[in-house]
Amino acid sequence: MSSLIYNPGQKRKSDLISEFVVRRDIYEEIMRDLESSNMDHPEQHYLLVGQRGMGKTTLLLRLRYGIEDSATLSSRLLPIVFPEEQYQISELAGLWEYVAEYLEDHHGFVGLYDDVEGYNLTANFEDEAFEVLNRALDKTGKHLVLLIDNIGELFHKLDKNEMHRLREILQTNNRVRVIGGSTNYLEAVLDYHQPFYEFFKIIRLDGLGKEETVRLIQQLGEIHGEKEKIERIVSETPGRIETLRILTGGVPRTIAIMFGIFLDHEHEHALKDLHRILDAVTPLYKHRMDDLPVQQQKIVDAVARHWEPITVKELAARTRLISKTLSAQLNQLEKEQIVVKQDTATRNKTYMIRERFWNIWYLMRYGRRDDKEKIIWLVKFLESWLSDDELKRRIDSFVEKVKRAEISEDQLEFFGKVYAALKNLPPHSKLRLKSIERETKEEIDMNDEEWFRCALEEYDKKNYYNSFRYLTKVRDLSGDRLRFLAGFGTNEAVEAIKEGTQNLDTDIDTERFHWCVVILDMLVKVAMARRGIILDYEALILSFEDFLKVQIVNNENNKMPPFDSLISIVLASEVIRSLILAGLYNAVFKVLDETLVTNQDNRTVYIKDQWKPLYLAVKYLYQPEELWKQPSELSTIAAHLVAIIMRKEDTKEKVTDL
Repeated sequence: MSSLIYNPGQKRKSDLISEFVVRRDIYEEIMRDLESSNMDHPEQHYLLVGQRGMGKTTLLLRLRYGIEDSATLSSRLLPIVFPEEQYQISELAGLWEYVAEYLEDHHGFVGLYDDVEGYNLTANFEDEAFEVLNRALDKTGKHLVLLIDNIGELFHKLDKNEMHRLREILQTNNRVRVIGGSTNYLEAVLDYHQPFYEFFKIIRLDGLGKEETVRLIQQLGEIHGEKEKIERIVSETPGRIETLRILTGGVPRTIAIMFGIFLDHEHEHALKDLHRILDAVTPLYKHRMDDLPVQQQKIVDAVARHWEPITVKELAARTRLISKTLSAQLNQLEKEQIVVKQDTATRNKTYMIRERFWNIWYLMRYGRRDDKEKIIWLVKFLESWLSDDELKRRIDSFVEKVKRAEISEDQLEFFGKVYAALKNLPPHSKLRLKSIERETKEEIDMNDEEWFRCALEEYDKKNYYNSFRYLTKVRDLSGDRLRFLAGFGTNEAVEAIKEGTQNLDTDIDTERFHWCVVILDMLVKVAMARRGIILDYEALILSFEDFLKVQIVNNENNKMPPFDSLISIVLASEVIRSLILAGLYNAVFKVLDETLVTNQDNRTVYIKDQWKPLYLAVKYLYQPEELWKQPSELSTIAAHLVAIIMRKEDTKEKVTDL
């Protein structure tokens, strides 16, 4: 497979024609031009420009077969195909030698090569060689179409006089027409001092569009016996094809190479599959780098290692090149389709490697061993390649294998790092990876929203303990999250939490978990009191005391986010109100006055010192003069808490919201 990908000339004619499903618009444009031109006079010459793998060689071969199979063209045109590597041609005379040899071998010009070689030792061998060819063509009335792959190599070998001589022949002789291919825009064509400046009609081969990519994938499906599977992907998940197009930059050869991994593979084979494909594209990508001038190689290296879009200023620091030089070289690299320029919110432009899979290959091959680059290439591949569902499936499979100890140490370490480095993972997948943090030694960070989503999902499944456990990870329990916490007040949920509490997981923040448990208990009791349900006040006082002890511990350990403290105070105020209305003021005051715990430093901590404004507010109800003895900052807060406890009209709405 790989040899045919890199050497389309080895394919059978029928196979190449049947597989030619892209670049058809360019092929038809050139064929129409050839058919409408009788070459009574010199015609327009073509230059196909596109990076390696864009299909130049295949297009040139298709033109050859198109000419040969056309009743109109085959009677007057003789296609001459040049190999990509023209080792036998070192000067202009060598070009005519190759043509004579080809005409003799493929088009029946018997003895032509010997006729040319008869002038080999003459001083003007090149002139005589071309004249021999020209006379032979005049006799047959035939015209040549030179299909010269990698024409830049030919131009590089010719000296200036030979370049002028070749231009003169092509400009004045109607027997020869050139259709060349080049991986870049040639100086011989772009520089107005050069002989071939503005001489060719340039056709740029860009990356395939969406429709062409689909056609190519469908054709590859036919070739590999995967037609039904490909048709299903096209109809059901077309986004995968678009991802492939973006990842490969629409380069046909890369798409063909990656076709194998385009089909589903389990994660345990992903590394081998990807290494296999990266090895397969190495000749293609290495040639591209080798084709670049040294300074451009340095710039491409810096852009590729950065992966994300990079500014000229950042590149200047990495390459030690001045901005003016960088800008000129980046413009050339953009023209050669190596990098792509992107607009930003500012006037500064950013640059990145156009073909993302080339960038992945570069990071894999040249990334530093002790750097994040050693795994970032696979991270970027997975992010670009897999849908959320596929990534979820792979992570689930990986986690299960880790838990069953069915994965090797090197894969555990490698994929642990890879999955931990992925961005924008869904909460479920992050949660799965967190469950094997001990094995992978990779910490997975989750924010409040992600934990809350996990809690909601588990609650819907009636996995109340897991749901409650995830909710305790949420640091901001405001608004809907607090109302959700209150929803655990059902008998079924409470029992599940009690059962789970008997054997807390090692990843649980025990103090935070117990804080949520007592907050839930208080929420349930406050709700009952609001509905006028008769309470067991002795049990309520004991619960209130436990509640206060938890607050002391969390405050001492600095584990009380601001909103948690507010929730605690409001709930405490509600419980205090219920007890006072039941005539239990002394019991309330005693709890506030005497509740204490011994902290880790063996120091005794009282609730009245931690929550002094609340303590003063309760004391004020029967000893108002005590409040005004306090500093204004304490007395003001305490007075506000009195209003909350007594539920005065101006604070009722706020209390209800809380």
